[in-house]
Amino acid sequence: MYEKRDWFLGDMICESLYTLQRWKKFCFFLLAFLIGTTQTVGAQLATPVSYQTTVKATVGDFFLNVSGFIAPYASLVMTSDNVILSSSVADALGNFSFSGLFIKRGFSGFCIKAVDFRLIGYSTACVNFPPASQNVSLDQLFLPPTIGISTTEFTEGLATTAFGYTMPLAAVKIDLGGGLTFTTSADTNGYYKTDITIPKAGKYNLVVTAVYQGKTSLDPKNPPQILVLSAFEQIQKTLKEKQSTLVSLVGIFGLLLILAIIILPIILFFFRKRGKLHFGVSKNAQKISFPKSKGKQ
Repeated sequence: MYEKRDWFLGDMICESLYTLQRWKKFCFFLLAFLIGTTQTVGAQLATPVSYQTTVKATVGDFFLNVSGFIAPYASLVMTSDNVILSSSVADALGNFSFSGLFIKRGFSGFCIKAVDFRLIGYSTACVNFPPASQNVSLDQLFLPPTIGISTTEFTEGLATTAFGYTMPLAAVKIDLGGGLTFTTSADTNGYYKTDITIPKAGKYNLVVTAVYQGKTSLDPKNPPQILVLSAFEQIQKTLKEKQSTLVSLVGIFGLLLILAIIILPIILFFFRKRGKLHFGVSKNAQKISFPKSKGKQ
């Protein structure tokens, strides 16, 4: 009996060991497969892939260097064909510069737009030169004063005020054409201001320039324009504005009247349906009689 039991236990142990051995082999081969696959994928990912690309870049053929002066602390933007080339800010003395700008062969001009540090006046100046065949350097450019106007439309005989910034203590001249000019001087900060009175109706361009230490500024491009109306034109304009206002008021009143005509019957019908509002004499109203007065006997 003990021998059979011992044999049975021994057989179970042997089978268990055999099964465990088979699982060990399976796990070993599975692990080897996973390691091999991982190494293969890793090698593929680590292998550098090269692509053939062609990059072309053209930055310019020559250099452009520009320097000059304008109102102190003015902000400047250089453009060409409405494309911004660079920007700069003038220093406390009004000096500015644009250095090392790439330009192509044949480049022949640019414009500089300026605004003073108080943002009250603007100016634009353009510079043209022969098509570039080498590096271009321009210095001592005196840009025109910035200019702002209190009103761009007024009646003849009245005045508007022009103001802006330029180099400190520079002489400022505003030319309206037809021999009509106004002059003033900038203060120690470069600020100038002058009243402009025009006796005749018409359109006028305000071309403002300055002279500083014997050097005249560049002429501005697209100067501001003012419109001077005659007394009759001013009256016509005032009447048109009032007429426009009156038409607007009539339109608003008419709209309110139409809404009232539409909404009021609806409101009356609603209250009448609910018995809140009655017109005429009710059928259930009681007849009240008064005693007749007796005559004299």
